[in-house]
Amino acid sequence: VAIIFRNNRQGDQLVTLFEKNSIPYHTSRPINILHTPIVLKIRRIIQYLIQEWKETDRGESEFLPLLYHAHWEISMSDIGKLNKIKVASDLSWHLIMTDETIWATIAIENSQPLKRAYRFFQDALKQGLNKALPAFLEYIINKSGLLKATLKQKDSILQVQILNTLVNFCEKSVEREPNISVIDWMLMMDRMQDNHLAISLEMPQVSNESVHLLTAHRAKG
Repeated sequence: VAIIFRNNRQGDQLVTLFEKNSIPYHTSRPINILHTPIVLKIRRIIQYLIQEWKETDRGESEFLPLLYHAHWEISMSDIGKLNKIKVASDLSWHLIMTDETIWATIAIENSQPLKRAYRFFQDALKQGLNKALPAFLEYIINKSGLLKATLKQKDSILQVQILNTLVNFCEKSVEREPNISVIDWMLMMDRMQDNHLAISLEMPQVSNESVHLLTAHRAKG
């Protein structure tokens, strides 16, 4: 079965529909995972860690946006309260996230997600210095709660495939350059994005039952 659509936006809508309904499909249009939200989240997390490796509190400006990532399950109200403390004082995020006397003064609603998020970042700072690059990437995906949250999404099949593609790209990067560091790997992806080079989504093998999605232009070929 094939569906021919006029433009890529229509194709994106069909992909979303098929993912939500677990309908197998194949699209000839490559998806650049560098532009997907889940990969951007991972890159932001690692970028923060890199700044903190260079110097404690160097990643201050990047920490607040990370708290808004849905997989932490931190309430918007609690983030807002913490940010008010940050804006009104010269305290570091490290102190704000560890001093529960501060939390008591602003009536934090649910401290557990905040504790989990901060504990993850502190553990990740250590793990990144001890694990090989592919193992560290898998650590980020699993321990941050990203994978768990992804599996609950309606388009989980696509999202997991994006994560698999990123891990495969990481492993291939290490095969080409065994001593590549986290920092150099991140710089590689930054350069690829700047030069409009893609990491194309690796789709599972197409079955006879899959719906083929084609633009009108490709169908002519």
